[in-house]
Amino acid sequence: MRFLLYLTLAAVATAWTNQPQRMNRATEIDAAACDASDADDAQSSQTRRGFLKSTIVMAATVPFLVLPAQQAMAAGSDAGVLISKLSIEDAKKRFQLARKDVANLIDNFESITSKGGGDAIRNILGTQGINSNLFGIQKVLNILRDEADDLIEYSEAMDEFNAYYYQAEGAAYQSMFAAYSSSKSTPEELLAMSKKDLITMSKYMDQLAAQLKL
Repeated sequence: MRFLLYLTLAAVATAWTNQPQRMNRATEIDAAACDASDADDAQSSQTRRGFLKSTIVMAATVPFLVLPAQQAMAAGSDAGVLISKLSIEDAKKRFQLARKDVANLIDNFESITSKGGGDAIRNILGTQGINSNLFGIQKVLNILRDEADDLIEYSEAMDEFNAYYYQAEGAAYQSMFAAYSSSKSTPEELLAMSKKDLITMSKYMDQLAAQLKL
C-alpha cells in the first residue's frame, strides 16, 4: 500500500510539473522569470484547475486516500456555508485578519517554511484545513463586493488576487513532491516562486482594502 501511495504522489507531482505555464516559470528562476506578464499568471491559474481535476481522478484509484479526502471536503463544506452567511461587518473583520496572516507569512517566510515547508504555506492560505482566516476568502470577497467604491475595479483586483492565490498555493504544493517528480526545480526554488506570488497577491489585497475603505 505504501508503494501505491508513493506511485500516486509521484504521478500527482509529475502531472503538476507538466503544466506548461507553471513550468515556464519554474525553469527560469531569475529576474526575467519574475517579470512574467499578468496574462501568463492568470492562465497559470486556469491550468491549475485542470491539474486539480486530473489529481482527483488519480487519487480515486487509491482507495485508502479517498476517505480522508471526503471527510476533509465535508468539514470544509460545512465551514464554507458558515462563511457565506457572514454579515458585512464580520466579513470585513475576517478580510482584515486574512491580510495580517498574509503579511506575517511574507515577513516570516523563511522561518515558517523551514518548519513546515509547502504545507505551512497551504495551512495559512486555507487550502489545507479550515482554521485559517484565508479559508473561504473568495466567499468573503464576494460578500463584500457591493461595499466597493468601484465594482469593476474591485472585481478586477479580486480576479488578480485569486490568480496569484492559486499560483502561490500551487508552487507550495509542488515543492512538497519535487523530489518524486521529473521537475528540474528544487523545493527551494518552488518555495521562492510561492513567496513571489504571495507578495503580489498581498498588493491586490491592499487594492481590495482600499476599495472597501479598510
